[in-house]
Amino acid sequence: MAGPEPPGAGSAGRRRGPGGGWLPLPGRPPAGPPPPAPIAGARTGRGPTTTLVGWEKTRAKYDVAVAELESALEQGRKSGRLDSATVRVLDQSLVTIDSAIVQARRALAADPGSVYLNQHLADTMRRKLELLRRASAFAPART
Repeated sequence: MAGPEPPGAGSAGRRRGPGGGWLPLPGRPPAGPPPPAPIAGARTGRGPTTTLVGWEKTRAKYDVAVAELESALEQGRKSGRLDSATVRVLDQSLVTIDSAIVQARRALAADPGSVYLNQHLADTMRRKLELLRRASAFAPART
């Protein structure tokens, strides 16, 4: 157990806790300096969520872009312009990305205010678009 409080430390508004340390009394602010201010630009893990209307517009654009790129990729597959090994790797990557998107959406349903989860979902969706763009660009290049 901790010894008596050092002179000049002041115990107003505090009491001894079970471990011997000083604790604030219920209903009173703790004595001592205030907690540090957050660092400018730091993420706290919580924040405002995108409005449903904004998200729906973004998702609609995303869905259209994905559909167009998947169609171009499918044409590259059917025409034989993409090597079968490349197609297998692309398919595996798309399955992995789609799984991550589904998991992120489920997690967001449980915690829609999570800045991390919102950013993770957006980043994963961007990765899928980028993979489809690159794959679609390679499809017509092969003769």
